[in-house]
Amino acid sequence: MQNVHEEHGKSSSNRGGFKMLRNLMVPEHLMGHVIGKGRENLNTIETKAGVSLKVIDNKLHIKGATEKQQKLAVREIKALAVRLFITERNWMGTR
Repeated sequence: MQNVHEEHGKSSSNRGGFKMLRNLMVPEHLMGHVIGKGRENLNTIETKAGVSLKVIDNKLHIKGATEKQQKLAVREIKALAVRLFITERNWMGTR
């Protein structure tokens, strides 16, 4: 299954070559945590995977040289989102 798709009705050239991550839905309330303070988390993923990430209309968009780089970035984002979700769930359970 391919994780990276162009947004319907908008070519990647309109987004500077960035493609929306359609199969990766980050809940709005976690998006700020995924981005990180001063883009810290996105910067780390960009460096590790060799891609560029951008948030447009509260959705993640990616630009990477290869499919392998893009898939690595998606795995990193998913892992981060899962960690955040588990942390949030544990915190909610302790209240």
